[in-house]
Amino acid sequence: MPYVTNEGAEIHYHLEQEISGPPLATARPVMILSHGFMMDITCWYEHGYVQELKRNFDLLIVDARGHGLSGKPHDPTDYEDKTMARDVLAVMDDAGVKTSSFFGFSMGGRTGLELAYIAPHRFSFFMIASATPGPRTEVGIKSDIRRIKSFSQGKEAVASFMDRIGPEMDPYRKEAIEGDLKAYLAKTKKNIERLDITPLLKNLDVPCLMYAGGADPLSHESAKDAARYIPSAEFHTIPDLKHMHTFGRTDLIFPIVKKFLERNK
Repeated sequence: MPYVTNEGAEIHYHLEQEISGPPLATARPVMILSHGFMMDITCWYEHGYVQELKRNFDLLIVDARGHGLSGKPHDPTDYEDKTMARDVLAVMDDAGVKTSSFFGFSMGGRTGLELAYIAPHRFSFFMIASATPGPRTEVGIKSDIRRIKSFSQGKEAVASFMDRIGPEMDPYRKEAIEGDLKAYLAKTKKNIERLDITPLLKNLDVPCLMYAGGADPLSHESAKDAARYIPSAEFHTIPDLKHMHTFGRTDLIFPIVKKFLERNK
């Protein structure tokens, strides 16, 4: 299991490919997969993304700092969005990948939007699910405040918090409750301070697919509005879906992804 150290944290990643060997030796395009908050690299396998995408791509699947097998600092300053974007660049460098495409969900989608600003030349396209380049929404801040309280109180409080959200969170319950709550707490505190980077993407010319669930107050309206100002972006609404459902409902997601990939071969 490869690791690379970046800015005070070991970042774990996994290479998934049809043909063994380093990515550059396979002559296949590479795609980065970047998961959401309180998730890890296993989610991409459990929901069928790896099986679907590895037909055409070598995959670099990253455990974000604070998650999975990556390092888990407890200082909020270690979880700036740009820091997490630079973690991805460190993984690419360690794996010998000069250019890649990118697919990120929620927190991972925000990482991709940061990369679209700081290193667009290293990416052939971005697929951004349920994330926005805008600041934390009012609903997001209220959710963060509740999360901070539950993380500070321990696993039982986290379980109770997830119960109140409802079945939407069931597929991610284990990773959330058994994760490093101090790391989750640090990341959540940093999220509240999130900046609006939409103006920094006004000249982006790398193709960018953005989508979110119509019933997602965390990202839908903010992402839809932001996409109007990003020249290379297209935005899709997935009707009626809540935030976490826009990861698990692959029956609705894969057709959108496939059409985008067909246009950006």
